[in-house]
Amino acid sequence: MRSRVFLTGVMMTAISAASPISAAPPVAAERPVTTIWHGEPYTDAYAWLRDPGYPKVDSPEILAHLEAENRWYQAHMAPLQPLVATLFEELKGRVTPDDASVPVKNGRA
Repeated sequence: MRSRVFLTGVMMTAISAASPISAAPPVAAERPVTTIWHGEPYTDAYAWLRDPGYPKVDSPEILAHLEAENRWYQAHMAPLQPLVATLFEELKGRVTPDDASVPVKNGRA
C-alpha cells in the first residue's frame, strides 16, 4: 500500500510539473435537451455529443471537439512519456513471460 501511495505522489508531482497551468482543456458547449423518462424531466446539457451512428462518428462538430481533447491530452502527457515507459517496463518485469491466459479450474473454461 505504501508503494502505491508513493507512486501516486510521484505521478501527480510529474503531472503538475509537466502541465502548464495556463493551458485549460477544451470545454464542450452546453446545449440542453430535456426529455421525459417515466414522467420525470431529464435535462442533458451534452446530448449533442452523442452521435446516433456510434461507434461510427460522422458529426464534424463532435469530431472537432474530440480532436481538440486529444490534442490537449497529448500535449500534457508528452513530457511524461519517459515515466510511462519506465513504469510499463517495470510492470512487464513483474509478469511471468509464459502467462498467456487467465488460469482456469481443472482445465474448464
